[in-house]
Amino acid sequence: MKSIMHALAVFLVCALIPFPAVQAAEAVNVTYAKIVDDLNPANKTKAELQHIWKQYKGNEVTWSATLVEAKEGKHYTKLYLLDKSRKSHNGLNIVVEARNKDRAATLKKGQVVNFKGKLDKYDHKSNGSTVIVVEKAEVL
Repeated sequence: MKSIMHALAVFLVCALIPFPAVQAAEAVNVTYAKIVDDLNPANKTKAELQHIWKQYKGNEVTWSATLVEAKEGKHYTKLYLLDKSRKSHNGLNIVVEARNKDRAATLKKGQVVNFKGKLDKYDHKSNGSTVIVVEKAEVL
């Protein structure tokens, strides 16, 4: 009886623990707004925020946002974008490191930019906004 109870307990624990592959598949289609809502520091501890971000970090997203500014660098062009669905910091809330610099150079301020890339990091700002950095990105 004791071994049956042990086996049942192990089964239940395994069933309740989400596996990373399942979480990664869900995060691929996640929106900027969903991530910002999930990372709301007003109702989560720092440990919870770190755990949530680990589920998102490295996942590829395909988003669109309005171009605020673009700055060309040696290996990529940084695109400073605004997703109007959530608060911004200095007029932006997404930073994209676009590898296709020639394509990025043709973008105009105020243009809606479609891009895909990997979630790299986030930063909560003092005004309550969240800036997310997308690395290894391509302007579509």
